[in-house]
Amino acid sequence: MNVVSEVIEAVADSKGVDPMELPPLNESIDPDALETLWDRDAANGVVIFEYADTRIRVFSEGAIMISDSVGEVFTDNR
Repeated sequence: MNVVSEVIEAVADSKGVDPMELPPLNESIDPDALETLWDRDAANGVVIFEYADTRIRVFSEGAIMISDSVGEVFTDNR
């Protein structure tokens, strides 16, 4: 699975909805740019952005952290 799909799945899981119910990711971030960042052998890094009323943190090692008004959900997809 690619990082874009992982983000969408993680957000859908945290909200308890079907991924098709979420808005398009490209309304929040360029999906190609996000993929490109994680296609490289980056040493360390994190991308933070807002999507579907949540704050997303995607870490270079593959972990995804989702924050919303309820709390934080941590997904480790390494």
